[in-house]
Amino acid sequence: MNPTAILVAVLLALVALATAFPSAAVPAATCANKRLRKEIRDLSRAELRAFQAAMVKLHDNGAIARYTQLHKKHLTLAHFNPSFLPFHRISLKGFEEELVAASNGVLTGLPYWDSTADAEHPEKSVVLSAAFMGSGNLGQRGCIRDGPFAGIKRENGTCVERKMSPGPWKSDKALVDKINRLHSGDYDRWEYFVERGPHFVIHSMIGGDMALLPTSSNDPIFYVHHAFIDYLWTTFQLKTPAAFTAYNGTVNGTVYTANDVVMGYPVSRLFDFQNEQHLCYEYQDAQFPTKGVAALAAYP
Repeated sequence: MNPTAILVAVLLALVALATAFPSAAVPAATCANKRLRKEIRDLSRAELRAFQAAMVKLHDNGAIARYTQLHKKHLTLAHFNPSFLPFHRISLKGFEEELVAASNGVLTGLPYWDSTADAEHPEKSVVLSAAFMGSGNLGQRGCIRDGPFAGIKRENGTCVERKMSPGPWKSDKALVDKINRLHSGDYDRWEYFVERGPHFVIHSMIGGDMALLPTSSNDPIFYVHHAFIDYLWTTFQLKTPAAFTAYNGTVNGTVYTANDVVMGYPVSRLFDFQNEQHLCYEYQDAQFPTKGVAALAAYP
């Protein structure tokens, strides 16, 4: 079956599930085999190589181009309103399944990049090096020049670009802690500041394609970055039972509720990431050293 047919089949299955279970009153079916998402520096050497090869495969077979078109089509739905988080959650899940399949089952899930660990000295980050995601073209816009994704191209045949800004970046752990402290339990305010803080900063600091909403998902960094933003949402959710299902906000007169439908699902069916069959994943907290650039740079 070709990649387009696979994607269509997956989307039809998702819509069928959403139709069969239209409200939050229906108990979630517990999934059997959860995907485990690890911080990218916690991957084994074999997992890292499999991740890089799978990303290249998804670029070459057109999957990344398809997700870029999906992201572009739903720019208004997916940004600057409360549905930012649920949209990216369900979209990433579809991408994760293709990624794991492309890795021949070596990966346990989509890795995430805890960029707060690199905010002070991003130019020294091992994640932004040839060994992991490729360097960022510090201060000069151009094609990705090294690493596994060197020279990858957009759907139109031009190369995916980066133009990384020097540190420190305003996306450190202190900022995340402040947002959590001031807005714990208040989804509307918490989402607002996360989207415009640690989410937006990384897009703009990586620069190039990442700095532009319609093209950002051409860069493989997009997926590990958004997995981290989703990780932050899970930590918000797990603080209290009320926070787990918190979802509210009003933007330009539009009131957002958990009954809203995002990508074929009521938002209420996008909360339980651990047990809903169409999600079924969990995160492993980062294990790598959080201090000492030399220790990080020595990997792998």
